[in-house]
Amino acid sequence: MVSKLTKFLGLVLLLVSCSSTTPPLPETPKPKYQHVSLFLRKGTLTGSFFEQYTLQGEKLFTECGEMQGEKKVVLEDELVNVDKEKLDTISPLITQLAITNAKLEPKGSGRGFFDSGIAQIIITDDQKSRDITTSTNSVQGQHSGIEGAINDLIEKTRGLSPTVMCGNKNFFGFRKR
Repeated sequence: MVSKLTKFLGLVLLLVSCSSTTPPLPETPKPKYQHVSLFLRKGTLTGSFFEQYTLQGEKLFTECGEMQGEKKVVLEDELVNVDKEKLDTISPLITQLAITNAKLEPKGSGRGFFDSGIAQIIITDDQKSRDITTSTNSVQGQHSGIEGAINDLIEKTRGLSPTVMCGNKNFFGFRKR
């Protein structure tokens, strides 16, 4: 009888030790960036055009228009609140780009029809600012590497705004996603 009781207690102890609760998963870290700015500029035969997106927290400020030299002539602007779920889709891209040291194609001037354009992303956290500047031609339509991450961020950021700014469903090949 003692041996059955000992076996039973041993089994209970074994089950209790195996069924201990698993510690909760760590909370997903909040993005470390405080401010993200995205600037696109491209030229045509009739002028030079831009779109700019500034994301701070859950607020997105968008503007678009024409460039006259280095001066922006804003034709439309908008301030919207962005859903957390949508922000979660771009946070990994921002984190990836904030730490990259990839060598990218130099930017164009964004002024002429044959110019390669400007794609600039500035990611600011509480300690520093990271400026990633390249040509729109080098990242537009890319699906891999750092160029693909930049293309994804541009298209997903454009998709954060419910409005089609300046009538641009796409901006020189960059869609809204």
